[in-house]
Amino acid sequence: MKLGLCPGNEDGEPDVALDDVCPGNEDGEPDVMLDDVCPGNKDGEPDVALQNLNSDIEVDYNDDLAIRANDIHPGPLDNEHSSKTLKDDLENETEVIDDGFDVDSMFELSNERNEAPFCDQDQLEHRSPFHAVVHFYTQFLIYFQLRFNLPERGLQLLLYFIVELICKLDSVACDTPATRKVCGYTSCSSTHGCSKCLKTFSCSAFGEKLDYSGFDRHNWPLRTLDQHCFALHALENATCQTQCEQVEREFGVRYSELVRLPYFNIIKQHIIDLMHNGYLGTAKHMVSVWKDHGFLGPIECEKIQAKVDNMTVPYGIGRIPHKICSKFSGLTADQWRNWTNIYSLYALKEILPDEHYSCWAMFVEASMQLAQHPVSVHVIKAADLKLLEFCSTFEHLYSKQACTPNMHMRCHLMECILNYGPASAFWLYPFERYNGVMQSFVGNWMMPEMQMMKRFTAYQRASCFEHTGIPTELCADRYEGSLLETTVDVYEKSNYQQNASCSICAINVLMLPRIHSTGSRTVEFFFSDCDLYYLTQVYSVIYSDYSSQMPFIQKTYGVFSDLTIMGERFLSVKSRSQRSSVIVAKWCGANGQIDTSVSSKYRYGEVQHFIQHHMTSPETKTLQKHLFAAVQWFRIHPRQGCTAKPLEIVSTDFEPEGPATFIPVSRIKCRCAISPKELIQFDYGEDCVYIVCPMTFVN
Repeated sequence: MKLGLCPGNEDGEPDVALDDVCPGNEDGEPDVMLDDVCPGNKDGEPDVALQNLNSDIEVDYNDDLAIRANDIHPGPLDNEHSSKTLKDDLENETEVIDDGFDVDSMFELSNERNEAPFCDQDQLEHRSPFHAVVHFYTQFLIYFQLRFNLPERGLQLLLYFIVELICKLDSVACDTPATRKVCGYTSCSSTHGCSKCLKTFSCSAFGEKLDYSGFDRHNWPLRTLDQHCFALHALENATCQTQCEQVEREFGVRYSELVRLPYFNIIKQHIIDLMHNGYLGTAKHMVSVWKDHGFLGPIECEKIQAKVDNMTVPYGIGRIPHKICSKFSGLTADQWRNWTNIYSLYALKEILPDEHYSCWAMFVEASMQLAQHPVSVHVIKAADLKLLEFCSTFEHLYSKQACTPNMHMRCHLMECILNYGPASAFWLYPFERYNGVMQSFVGNWMMPEMQMMKRFTAYQRASCFEHTGIPTELCADRYEGSLLETTVDVYEKSNYQQNASCSICAINVLMLPRIHSTGSRTVEFFFSDCDLYYLTQVYSVIYSDYSSQMPFIQKTYGVFSDLTIMGERFLSVKSRSQRSSVIVAKWCGANGQIDTSVSSKYRYGEVQHFIQHHMTSPETKTLQKHLFAAVQWFRIHPRQGCTAKPLEIVSTDFEPEGPATFIPVSRIKCRCAISPKELIQFDYGEDCVYIVCPMTFVN
């Protein structure tokens, strides 16, 4: 359940009432109290204090300003209050609780520690994902108090409901075997081994492998909570071990303590992790299948390794070490992801037969669509259809015996993404990375638990000086690769991506995310007359409504070699790093002109340098900073689009210089990996081209 802003309707009442958030029972009490989530111990203190929710706020029970979970509890509501709307209840309740909780004291305490919950957005760059949640709900409280002029008692009521919602268990996120044990399902090797549906997996004879084929999803009976409770009731009433085994075999259910949570749906609230299911599961399984069919021998692996080593990838994308020559042994989850989404289609071309290569391309396309952040419902459904097509083609090419439980579970992945958002919002890369950090805390096997806690506590204290609230191993500057999506504000990223893909008439050149920085020293230069004319044309397109009122354009500008936006570092040709400086964007047209049409296509280019230019905005009449990238755009190849998505072929020649040379940074879609020059045989003869792979799936 999500709390949104509740502006009043025409009668002055808010659209969401207090009973809608926490409905009361016949006695006027709310059905779920904070004590149910955090029951107190014998001393009357809650077992789980607010310290467990926000590590920056210390809880000292001897301090008058301490914040206790029980202090947030507003007390029972009588029948009269439970029948009123939220606004009436909060405005009529004006008394102030003086027994421990004081909103002003809390804010003063936070300000003294330089930890104001309503800090500006720039401070969120080095904060954990939970701080972003607290920041959002604090802004919601401030808006609500200003909107309805709430007293402090009303703020306590709202804060109580927010803390209560955060305390609840949202989902179970782990790999498939652990999910079966935690949520109470039988293993994948059982007759009903799926935790989402009741499809029967049968075997031809005793001792044979189960048949996981058959991807006609419309014939799968989905599990329901009523059926699950019925099976648990039958399991509870079983009188012998034989009856228990019969119930488990018929329903695929075992008992779990999580079923005792009244708000927890044991079927819908466990996820299918893309990392374990897709990269550590299917990608690794496909390599094994190719080996068994003789497609990947020692010679083929050496060719693949050479292609991977020669490919130039953007900054922060890890290279795959020399493990491919050793038949892909020892790859980490992040390396499997990079192999799948970036390297595999380029490296496997002319290694796999065309039919098998096309089958693998379906999985890569769906994987990139699901891994992007943010993602639309239309893209999610398109990726789901691609996954179904991949599974059916795999069954046709490699027989039913090669199908695995992961392929069946992948057909339920769309439901998890629709419930919990992009796959990067709940995949287990952060947990795997954190497990590695915790493992490094252990120097020897003498009391490893004590060593972990000592190192963890030391880093917790050290992190307070950086105002991060997390160990320094996991600070924002170490978030790279798969961890990058967990540190980015989803709303900022969504606005940025929308600005990069909208029509040029709707572009907002000043809409740069707040999380951006120039990573190199800025050097001042003067525009040449030709470049100044091109930049004037760019401003005329951006501010098309004010083209006749364009102010004076300064000839001075600053040049820098790299730029960081949303945690991603964009490089240029002038950067010291040898990583890729290729980008993709909807901007360039024919002969270096700006493509202002609605049906403009994505073009690939190489960033020469970045430009910082100041000009008086015709809209705001104030001096504004504009950031541009000076780009050389690759010419469109006559056979562009003949490769498997997301790969694309571009010419080795560049478009002539023109107004499209200067592109607003907020218009860039994403970075790209690029291959060395390839001599490819086409229907008209051989041609020298580049093969590029964008980091985000583009159509």
